[in-house]
Formats: sequence, C-alpha cells, structure tokens
Amino acid sequence: MDAVQRVLARIDENEAADVRATQDFLRQPSVSLTGEGIPETADLTASMLRGLGATDVRVLTFKDGHPLVYGKLDSDGAKKRMLIYNMYDVMPVEPMEAWTSGPWSANIVDRKIVARGAVNTKGPLMAFLNAVKAIRQADSLPVNLTFLIEGEEELESRHLPQALDILRAELSGADCVYMHATTQTPVTRYKPIVWLGSKGQVDFEFEVASGAKEVHSMWSNWVDNPVWRLVWALDSMRGPDDRVLVEGFYDDIVPPSKEDMEVMEKLLPTLDVESVKEAFGLDHIRGGLSGMEMLQDIFFRPNPINISGIQSGYNGPGIRGAVPATVRAKAEVRIVPDMKPEKVSAALKAHLLKHGFGDVKVKSNEGYPGAKTSPTSPLARACLLALERLGFDPLAGPLNPGGAPVYLFQSKLNLPMVFSGIGYNDLAHIPNEYITIEQLLQSEKLAAVTMYEFAAQVDDPPRD
Repeated sequence: MDAVQRVLARIDENEAADVRATQDFLRQPSVSLTGEGIPETADLTASMLRGLGATDVRVLTFKDGHPLVYGKLDSDGAKKRMLIYNMYDVMPVEPMEAWTSGPWSANIVDRKIVARGAVNTKGPLMAFLNAVKAIRQADSLPVNLTFLIEGEEELESRHLPQALDILRAELSGADCVYMHATTQTPVTRYKPIVWLGSKGQVDFEFEVASGAKEVHSMWSNWVDNPVWRLVWALDSMRGPDDRVLVEGFYDDIVPPSKEDMEVMEKLLPTLDVESVKEAFGLDHIRGGLSGMEMLQDIFFRPNPINISGIQSGYNGPGIRGAVPATVRAKAEVRIVPDMKPEKVSAALKAHLLKHGFGDVKVKSNEGYPGAKTSPTSPLARACLLALERLGFDPLAGPLNPGGAPVYLFQSKLNLPMVFSGIGYNDLAHIPNEYITIEQLLQSEKLAAVTMYEFAAQVDDPPRD
C-alpha cells in the first residue's frame, strides 16, 4: 500500500472523530457581518492549527476589523510550499424560521450535517485540517504548508491587503495559493469544478431620508416618500433589457481569451439549462440565455447590479399608515478582470448626480478586482489529477462567479490561486446549508491527494 492509500484508509478510520470535530467547529457562531462569535472562532482556529503541530501561530488583529489566523507547518524533505487560504467567517442565518434544524446545532439529518458554514466554508476548512491530521498519522506531509485563515471574507476581505503586507516575508516562500472549498453546482450537473480564478466584487449601501421622523400617511400629499426616491434612483441604473445604464460601466470588460474559450468549450457539454432552473426554482433563465452565451454571461460579464436587500418602514402584519423617514438598500456588483472597483463605484455615484439623485447617499467598500489563473499551472493540474484519482470526472472553470480575493494574492505576492473541493456550493448563504458525511470524507481525501499531486509536479514555470 503506497502512502496515499494509507492516508485514504486512515481518513475512513477517522470518520467518527472527524465528523464530531466538524460539528464542534460549526456549532461555534462566526458571523462577520455582526461580529457574533468572531473572536472565539479565531482563537479556536488558532488552537486547531497548534493541535496539528503548526508553529508560529498568530492571531492578527485589526482596528475595526476581525482577526486573521496565520501559522506554518513544515515537513522534512518537502520541497514545495502551499499557501492555504480559507475563511472562518460565515453569513447571517436569518430567516431563522426557515431552518429545519438549528443553524448552530450542526445536527445530523439523513447523513447531512446541517449548519451555517457547512459548505461555505467552515466545513471544507475542517476537511482540509482533518486531511492534514490523517497524513501526519500515516506518513509525512508531502508539502510544506502556510495557513492564512481570515474572518472577513464575507466582508470583501477588508483587511487582507494589510495582512499580506504585514506577512509579506513569511509568505514569500510559497509556490501557490490553494483554497479548499465546495465547487459542485447545477451549472455542470454537480461535477466538481476546479476554479481558475474568481470574479471581484464591489458592495454598495444606499440611503434616502425624507425627514427626521415618520409622519402619518394622511400627510403623504405634502411629505416626500424616501422609498419612492430610492426606487426611482435604482430604476435609473438598469434598463428593461437588464443592461446597466451607468455610463462607463462596461468600458473595461475584456472578451474571454482563446484559453478561456477552450476551458468553456469543455464545460459546455455539461451545461443543462433545465437542471439549473430546477435547482434554483426558476421558470426561466434571465434573458433567455443558453449554451455558450450563458457561460460567457456568468463568467465574463458583471452582474447587472444585484439589489440584495431593502429596509424601510413597517413590515409586520396588516397596514400601519405612515410615511417612512428613511430607506436603505444594499447592492453588489460582481466584476470581471480588468474592471476596477474604484472606477465602478465612481461611475455609479456620478450617474446618480447626473440624473438628479444627489439626495441619495452612497457608501461603497473598496472591494477587489477579478483575476485568472492559467489552466496549465502546476496547482491547476494537481487539482484536476487529484479529482481524477478519486474517480471523478472534473472540469476546469475559468472564473468562480462568487467572488474571492484572487487578485490580492496575484498583485501582492505574484502567486497563482486555484479552488477545488467537494460539496454542493449552491447551498451557500441560504437556510438549511449542509454537507453530507460522505462529501466531508471525500473532501478530506481530495485535500490529501491534492497535496501529494502538487508535490509531484516538477515542471513549475518560473514566476515573473
């Protein structure tokens, strides 16, 4: 039995203990938007790294931010180093009543661990750590590891640029950046995807106020309703054909390259519009898209300003006749490579002023651009080979449409970044998120085999 087979057997033997450890991690709240449980989860993550034998484990703190956990795990004789990026923060759980099992209970229901973070991505993070434990029990690590686990990924990694500057010397010896995640989606009939980069993201918060307080709706003839003002402002940004009307919004979009097209050509036979509609509960795909146009739309075009929430006035049972004093809305734009977050933000603000909506206050975060990794990179090849070794028929995807800080690792460290994993990613951010026990074990095995496959890559091209 070779080393890999010994490790895979050890993972099977560890099933009960690994499931319990994963449940324990998922039971610890870590909501970055509210800060609930964040310091405790950072400390727990650091403790787990130390338990694996990692050295120089640090919890970096930031003013007005959440901690980032750093650590190193070296192996005698290993010649390559993987920078393992991941996150311990999760999205809020609301609406609580939609959960069939408590979001922090991590109960097992029909062999599914149901919890917030099960697939995005505390579950995959635990799978990777469990895989490291199994390797150290059965063999020596084939690669050196550097861990960078942040608590602000769901806040667009606000302090990650600062962390990369602080840790530049410690991170300089890495050969690649790997994120162990969940990549099975209905887009490819749930075949695992190796993501070769990611879209970027810019978030916006809008606010309109009509006065210092609410007033009875009998006075609505005289009093401006801020909700209508915001509705009109938002409507001015997007046409009936769903095209964004903000001047300059599409200026920097670059068509997919020949390499991108080759990757999408391999994805195309797996695209099943009906399964996508069924998975998302749709009766149609926006714009009637299908085939290659559908793939180019999701990977190489920005989303048309997604409004993710509006808050104003009374939303309880019945009617409460009043004119709201304020209205707030949240929106996001997932941007493609070459689009610049600051330019998108400036264009949107200029649009509102130009169209007479200077009373709409706009707050935008810094965000980050999108970025790509070549499918011929050693890490990409290792991820695909690892999935094949485990019996999957994997595919490469040009850009993760969800957004991740690939650009930061490329621009600051000149490192390629790739995502791989097992689990249903379309369950992220919504109630009843889960990972099956079988998926957890397969995720552990994939993490282990990926490390061995990367160690075996000998033809690394020199980085610029």
